[in-house]
Amino acid sequence: MNKLIYFIILNILLIGSVYAEKNKFLNMAQSKVKQEMKDPDSTKFQNLREIKNSVGESVVCGEVNAKNSYGGYVGYHLFSYSPDGVVILNSPKDSDYYRNKFIYDKSGCAGEKEEFLARNKDMFKNYCLVAYDLFTDVIVNNKTNLDAITYAMSNYKKYNLRGFNEALDKA
Repeated sequence: MNKLIYFIILNILLIGSVYAEKNKFLNMAQSKVKQEMKDPDSTKFQNLREIKNSVGESVVCGEVNAKNSYGGYVGYHLFSYSPDGVVILNSPKDSDYYRNKFIYDKSGCAGEKEEFLARNKDMFKNYCLVAYDLFTDVIVNNKTNLDAITYAMSNYKKYNLRGFNEALDKA
């Protein structure tokens, strides 16, 4: 009977320590995000989750809202806290939006496909190159559509662009 009680207590302590460690990481992320706000005391969070991205890094994803300089809440924005730092996705009109979107995607918070694309930047360049060659072959070089598409698909495979565009993968 005593062994059973010790076993139960040991499991409770173990689960408690794991839970405390997870809370510590979430609390640290929230603290870092608050530091980015104009009014840190007004900061609200929702949909917080901790994930492991494709390279095994722990990342906190969620949404954050805080008051602006005029004292009004601006609405919830996506954020990530990763080894790359805190990233808050505001309006696409912000000058840093696309840099932040890239870091957010790379963190894994936007999903596996977006993370894969962010970690493989040459895919965009190669995809554009294949598309450019396709149009050039048809418009400038007067190749038939079939010849141009055949050549484009061979380059699509050559650059290993599978997974970039499901419709092209099926083709």
